[in-house]
Amino acid sequence: AIIILLSFIAVGLVVEHSLSLRKVRILPENVLAHEAWASAVNGNWDNANRWTPNGLPDSALMTASLSAGGTYKVNVDKSHTVYDLQTAAGATLNITAGTFAVENGTGPDGTSAGTIRVGSNATFKIAGAFTDTATGTVTMAAGAVIDLAGGGISKGVLNLGKGAMLNASAAPWSSSETISNATVNAKGMVTASGGATLLL
Repeated sequence: AIIILLSFIAVGLVVEHSLSLRKVRILPENVLAHEAWASAVNGNWDNANRWTPNGLPDSALMTASLSAGGTYKVNVDKSHTVYDLQTAAGATLNITAGTFAVENGTGPDGTSAGTIRVGSNATFKIAGAFTDTATGTVTMAAGAVIDLAGGGISKGVLNLGKGAMLNASAAPWSSSETISNATVNAKGMVTASGGATLLL
């Protein structure tokens, strides 16, 4: 555990308090921006013109949503990080390469009703609770990786293809990762590393 000593001085009196930071996750006070995919058209995540109001979400202090109604696919072909992510029914996030990291799952009130596809050269890394609806689906191709890094998946459907890997890796604020109330179709490998426990 990390110990921080805090000193308070008042009228010559010094009082020291110790605060243990073990398994404490420090979250941003507020996110910098929320970006939404502007319309139900196919495109690449890196196309800043497709996002509203201000452009490409690519920061652990930015939230992103594929909330436009309709059927469309957003392709991700390199690494990105967002604070949280929501998808609407009919939307597909197609991760073909790199690591797509979500620091706070779907957020405290958000859900994923669309489809997340993780390709054979890609990793989907989840910290926080990623909550699917009944239509929400996460599908992994052979060679794909989902890393539950202090996060979990609830509800919806998780399709773990042959040769894919679902890994629970310990995070400083959590040593157990959970998949709950979800349908899991598993042909691939399920692992836990770094002292983590995966609860199914």
